[in-house]
Amino acid sequence: MIPRIIHQMWRDEQVPARFQAWQAGWRSRHPDWDYRFWTDAALEDFVAERFPALLRIYHRYPEGIMRADFARYLLLEHFGGVYADLDAECLASFEPLTGEARLVLAPEPPSHAALPRVRQRLLPWIACNAVMASPAGHDFWPFLRRLLLQNHRARSVLDATGPFILTQALLDYPRQDAIRLLPPECVSPRDREGRPVGAAPPLAQHHWAGTWIQRGRRERRFKRYRRRLRAVWKLLRQERSMSLRRATRGLDRALLARRAPADGSVAILVPLRDAAATLPALFAAIEGLEQPAGCLSLAFLEGGSGDDSAALVERWCAGPGRRYAAARLFRETAPYGIAGERWAPENQRVRRGGLARARNLLIRQGLGAADWALWIDADVVAFPPDVLTRLLAAGERLATPHCVRQPGGPSFDLNTFVTDWEPPLEEWYRHYRDGLYQPPRGLGRLYLEDLRYLPKVRVDGLGATMLLVDANLHRAGLVFPERPYRHLIETEGLAALAADLGIASYALPQLEILHAENG
Repeated sequence: MIPRIIHQMWRDEQVPARFQAWQAGWRSRHPDWDYRFWTDAALEDFVAERFPALLRIYHRYPEGIMRADFARYLLLEHFGGVYADLDAECLASFEPLTGEARLVLAPEPPSHAALPRVRQRLLPWIACNAVMASPAGHDFWPFLRRLLLQNHRARSVLDATGPFILTQALLDYPRQDAIRLLPPECVSPRDREGRPVGAAPPLAQHHWAGTWIQRGRRERRFKRYRRRLRAVWKLLRQERSMSLRRATRGLDRALLARRAPADGSVAILVPLRDAAATLPALFAAIEGLEQPAGCLSLAFLEGGSGDDSAALVERWCAGPGRRYAAARLFRETAPYGIAGERWAPENQRVRRGGLARARNLLIRQGLGAADWALWIDADVVAFPPDVLTRLLAAGERLATPHCVRQPGGPSFDLNTFVTDWEPPLEEWYRHYRDGLYQPPRGLGRLYLEDLRYLPKVRVDGLGATMLLVDANLHRAGLVFPERPYRHLIETEGLAALAADLGIASYALPQLEILHAENG
């Protein structure tokens, strides 16, 4: 049963004046309940005493709101009762819930679920963690805690500890009969825009104060305008991105709309250079795929290697490769070359433009009549035998797994990303070079390491360490841009171009493949 305890928290004892009336309302409507107010210091002591094994993770959260989210779940697990944010106004007594043996909470208003960042995560609704009630020891909380620990490196509050990860945990929780979802209007009779939500009697109103949201610092207007003018001037002097009309010239729209069968044949396409060190592991992983060999064909494109990559591929194609529908090696006659560091920003226009040309050549030479193209980089060294099965089962025309260097480690392929926020123009232009936008890691972007709790997510950028593509898209003319498109190129440019044609790109954050450590 839900004990008669109300939990609220703030960073210290100095509760802002705008919250004090709402805070008093919880006490006045529950005069016989135990009211417990938790400061940051008190919460740290609670975690240290009751959950000492979690204290290190608790300290590692970079933002106070993450610790507050984590702590509220631990409070309800240990003590039970009702948790309420200070910006939640109590409208009725929670006494009728005290006989409840289930976890009780409500979704946020339906209008919130329609927001782009929610739809991108494919969540059908959003759990409100501002007002929740629970018996002590409910086994949902350890279930949620395991997911939180798996995703504790996520940089977004909503994904690390907030409503998004809470929602996915509720969806995945096996004992759905142990959860009671109230109508949204029970805790949010009005949404964040003030629009009425429904007719059920409300218990509380969350006012969406958003005290945790970090506000950007203000600059003097003249300085901001000067920076923007410099940004515009720099943009005008850079290579212009292709227009959609130019990028889609010759596109076969009828073929573009034709979907490949999920059980169709697959062409595995592998561009490579100087890959002798990783090819044996890649061959072994391909041979371990659970698909019948007769459904798979393989095409390798080698260009400009200084090692014996080509000889290794030729021997494999003549040996184990013979059991596949086809196994061929092609040579790139005009391989691109760069001077200096491979990852240096000044080299990316040439490097990735060359990669795009190589991929497009491989489409023409190696795709054949296959229904699907599975792109694999030559320095991918391990993947599950069912990786292709799971990518096909996702039911999407563009799908990629999560490429890491160590199981459970940070994302390696940063070309697969979700746009979290757009930097202002004056910040954006600092990372714009040779027609390409090249932001540092994490600037306005989330990677699959931040979204591990999700089985599938719609992404704004694609990498091709491994990438499944409906072959009809390639045959229709949707190929890898060799020139910037929307300031992106190659695999990222492909995702942007596909999106503008109404074709979404998806990733499976929980499906991991391994990249070589030194690639």
